[in-house]
Amino acid sequence: SSWPGLKPLRAPWLMSAVLSGEVFSIVACANDFELISAIAFAAALASTVAGQDSYWVANRTSNTLSLVRPWGHVAQTVNTATTLRRVVVAPDGKLWVVRFIQSQFDISDASGALLTTVTNPTGRVYDVAFDKFGHAWVSGGSQVHEYDANGVLQPATYALSALTPLGISVDADGNKW
Repeated sequence: SSWPGLKPLRAPWLMSAVLSGEVFSIVACANDFELISAIAFAAALASTVAGQDSYWVANRTSNTLSLVRPWGHVAQTVNTATTLRRVVVAPDGKLWVVRFIQSQFDISDASGALLTTVTNPTGRVYDVAFDKFGHAWVSGGSQVHEYDANGVLQPATYALSALTPLGISVDADGNKW
């Protein structure tokens, strides 16, 4: 099937996308044409599947965060000083921005203005998920760490048998996957 106004990707294997709750990640696009096509696809999918009105996209190539409205309209772009892996909107509306191949992540306000930078104690950060209490669960290194809504590391650390947990998800019952 096709989406109205969506042009096909020339090299669709370059784009990988995951819709998880209210987060849509575009992993890689070879050029701006493919990025715009991917954003339009993400907007259509998010609006249709998740009932989502807008979302943030982290662009590793241009080091920008983009607020995208329905059908791919980019309403706002925020420049960052680093390459990006992912952006996740917290329950309180803050943006948690995972840097690409770095041990830091940034917390910004809902408009994209940087509030603080946090260093993960066990190395690279790969993903962030939130529980129903607004606590962030950050995967990186070989462990998962819990942070409060302001990015303060909580005392418990959860070691994993996997060497590099690239993703994390929290279900409605609070289980971490």
